[in-house]
Amino acid sequence: MISQIVEVVETSAGSMVIKPVEQGCQACSSGGCGVSNLSQLFGKRNYSLKVANTGNFQAGDTAELLLDESLFVRSVSLQYLLPLVCMIGVVMLISFISPEIVVQSFAALAGLGIGVFISRFLIRLSEDQVGNAHMHVRHIP
Repeated sequence: MISQIVEVVETSAGSMVIKPVEQGCQACSSGGCGVSNLSQLFGKRNYSLKVANTGNFQAGDTAELLLDESLFVRSVSLQYLLPLVCMIGVVMLISFISPEIVVQSFAALAGLGIGVFISRFLIRLSEDQVGNAHMHVRHIP
């Protein structure tokens, strides 16, 4: 299990929105190292996740999010392998129709786009499902 300290941002009927608590050297706000300068170049992102509220959490509570490693394997497969497999599959199909490299290049781009579209669709479809057997949120003792 992989764990991360999170803060409950908001709660609703049976679900809650959590965000990670920043940990580490705390120098990112002061610009004290090269990593903070690089992260400021890409801007600050607000990462949040909607999970089931099974532990009677309130907004502002600090908790621990436990993630099963199989969730990461599924995520990596969905985000990286599915578009790659679609791209290779479309190129293989088109290679039987046309041996032209230009046609195959456009087919590769089209296959990659199809794979990205399918993976984004599957991710958005699973975002609405609050309960997940691979994620657990517990109170910090």
